[in-house]
Amino acid sequence: MAEAAAVVLTTEGHENKEYAITADTAYSFTEIAAMITEITGKEVQYLKPEADAYIAQLVKAGVPEGDAGFFAGFGVAISKAEFDTKRSDLATLLGRKPQGLKEFLQTIYG
Repeated sequence: MAEAAAVVLTTEGHENKEYAITADTAYSFTEIAAMITEITGKEVQYLKPEADAYIAQLVKAGVPEGDAGFFAGFGVAISKAEFDTKRSDLATLLGRKPQGLKEFLQTIYG
């Protein structure tokens, strides 16, 4: 995503254009946990707390309540598929197919 943003910022012809800088495939947190489990050989589970419990835990860890609520809002929006899109301009901006999630995770955890 950063590379695509750099392309937009450093090349001509992007004025007044809107791009969807997203992955071609949307993965659930459960699917991501399964990928990390497969890569590391250590079981990783995704736990989905209710928003209020998540906020309380963040506040307990020192995150300001307003910020914790903002972060929790992302989780709620993701669970409602509000960020899902069938459009991505990433490959066009990069001039190549972007790295897949599993390959990326392999570089981090492999």
